[in-house]
Order: sequence, then C-alpha cells, then structure tokens
Amino acid sequence: MPRGQEPPGTRLVRLAGDIDVLASQGLRVRLLDVAVAGAGDVVVDLAKVTLLSAAGVTALVELADVLAGSGRRLRLVVTSEHVRGALAASHAADLVDTYPSVGAAVSARAVPEGIVPGGRGDRLSRLGQEVRELRAKLSTRPVIARALGMVQERYRLPDLPAAQRLLRDGSQHGNVKLYALARVLVELPRPGPDGPWLTGELRPAAPSVPFPAVPPQGWTADAVLVATLEAAMRCTGAGAGAVHAQHGGRLRMVANRGAPGGGQVVHSASVLAGDGHCLAVVSVRHGRAEWRPTGAQRGELDRIATGAGRWLDWWERDTVLGALEHLHRIGTGSR
Repeated sequence: MPRGQEPPGTRLVRLAGDIDVLASQGLRVRLLDVAVAGAGDVVVDLAKVTLLSAAGVTALVELADVLAGSGRRLRLVVTSEHVRGALAASHAADLVDTYPSVGAAVSARAVPEGIVPGGRGDRLSRLGQEVRELRAKLSTRPVIARALGMVQERYRLPDLPAAQRLLRDGSQHGNVKLYALARVLVELPRPGPDGPWLTGELRPAAPSVPFPAVPPQGWTADAVLVATLEAAMRCTGAGAGAVHAQHGGRLRMVANRGAPGGGQVVHSASVLAGDGHCLAVVSVRHGRAEWRPTGAQRGELDRIATGAGRWLDWWERDTVLGALEHLHRIGTGSR
C-alpha cells in the first residue's frame, strides 16, 4: 500500500524474504526509523516473509515496546504457519496483535471496542507488560549473580547482601543500570592490589566528534545529539527535525527544531554503536514532497552519524567505567 493510501494515523511496513540473523540487524534500525518518523500505530505485513528468525522476532517485540511507550500499537499481518510458529515459540504472539490480512490490521480500532480500564483487555495489556519485564529480569540474573560473587570475594565482604549494597552504590553513583555495571565488571581484568583500577588502555580517552564548535559546558551525550541534529539539518537544508535517544528500549526526544510535525518528507539516520545497536535516531523534515537526499548528502549524514555514534559509544562505556572505579575505591577502602 503506497504511503499516501495509508489510513490516517497508521504506518504500513511490508517485509519479504528471509529475515535471518544478519537481515535482522538492518531490520531493527529500519523499524526504529519507522517508530520515530510517525505518530500513529504501525502495521507490519509479514505475508511474504519466508523465514523469521528469533532475532527477527526480537526486533518486532522491541518495536512493540517502543510504540507502547508513546501509547501506540504494533499490528502484525501473519498468513504463514512458519511465521505464526516463530511468533508462538517465543511467546511474541501473546504480546503483539496479529491479523489475517492488511485490511483487517489497518482497519482495527486503536482502542478495540469493549476494552475498558479494569476490563479483560486492559488486564491482558498489563499482563503482557509484566511478562516483558519479567523476561528482562530473568535474562540479567546470571550476570548479576556472578558479579556479586566477584565483588564479595574481591573486597572480602562478609556476605552477598554487603556485595549487593556495594554494587548498587556504584550503580547509583554513575546513574547506570545494575546489569550494565555487572556485565562490564565480569568482563574486565582483575584490578591490582593497590592504586586505581581503570587506567591506560582499560579507560581510553574520548574520540573526536565531527563538529568544530565545542559547547560551553563541554561535550555531553545530549550535546552531541543536538549537534548531530543541527549538522544533519544543515547538510540536507531541512527546515525541521528531531533527535531521539534510545534508552531501555524506548525512544526519548532530546531536541526538536522547526515546527513540530512540519514537512512532507521525513528522512531518518540511525546513530549506531560499534556492536550495531541503535543509540539514537536523527530525523529531518522537508516541506517539498519531491525532495530526496542526494548521494553526497547521504554520505555526509553517514559521516556525521558514525562520528556521533563512536563518541556516544565511548561515553556509555566510560560512564560505566567511572561507576566501577568508584565501586573499587569504596571497596578497597572498606577492607
């Protein structure tokens, strides 16, 4: 269905062929772009998909979570037994609405009739959210348990509750998630008996950013994202744009320039970390319906996004390393 024929408030995405592990990486980026570019529900047509891997299912569930964060829904068009089985095997079918045709999906009401606060539909929605949160907690437990054991042994703490308090103190000091702190802790080499832990190669200096002017407050994550948006708008001559950071599976607007929602054509560029996960999405909007970015503009956008991604990737890790250094300093002082 061409973009112009989509029902108001609905975005249609058609997928086809094999969605294997490799293809899923690009799919995640494309789906995040779709979430940012529109304001309504999203319909993903899987009728012509011949293979749907677990990674592909994960990309779809992530999109559903991002949309749910802004009160929107993901609707999937499923016609093959293979795709239906892949969704059922990962229990995604319990979390995302599925329909037998595009027509049924796009005509579905945003809030189905009969779903009222406290009713069965509302309870199912809340149950789906609880299931997603429970899965996330279960997936982090082995790493956190291992980190707690290492902290207890390394700093000669009397019990696991003491190790948990120290790990939580490091997490709160750096304002980083407990799992992120634990994951990096178990990956790093053991600290020496004396002195700082994370120096030299273990904590490299910040990479350069692709922007000439340094803001008065210095570079922060939000400052880099704002500079990325402004550079993207200058590069493309756009009159409006926005940049969203991804955090905890949801997109947070960092900055908006120009008239909100203004412009007929939206072009998005994803800011990626070194391992390929999406850190942010930058979108520019043009008022001319015929506008498309030139090859040179696409190249410049890629350069800007790559440079910003490299710095933000460093910033994320350096923040965790700072929290770990604080944990180490407190731990060695408590002996």
